[in-house]
Amino acid sequence: MEIKCQLDGTEVFIADLIACSTCSGHHYAHHQELKSIIVVVVAVVVIVVVVVVLMVVLVVVVVVVVVVVVVVVVVVLVVILVVVVVVIVVVVVVVVVVVVMVVVVVVVVVVVVVVVVVVVVV
Repeated sequence: MEIKCQLDGTEVFIADLIACSTCSGHHYAHHQELKSIIVVVVAVVVIVVVVVVLMVVLVVVVVVVVVVVVVVVVVVLVVILVVVVVVIVVVVVVVVVVVVMVVVVVVVVVVVVVVVVVVVVV
């Protein structure tokens, strides 16, 4: 008995349809894998961008805090300097006033003594 290995037109069409559907299935699977890879890559890129933005915000906040601290320290130092200068000026003025008063008292005493001596002698 002889086995025929001949396909008619319908069988060839069905065989081609099965082959193409399998190929299409593989193509669809590769397409889905590619979509999954793209989704993962986009997620990673979004995370990296968010992390970079947060780092930039953190650096800006740190810089602002440092600048504020430096400004506050400078202002406090200037206020301390002004207070020290005012205290020095007040002390100098008080010393000058005391010296002037002592000189005035000495002059008055000398004048009184001279007047008394003149009156007693005359």
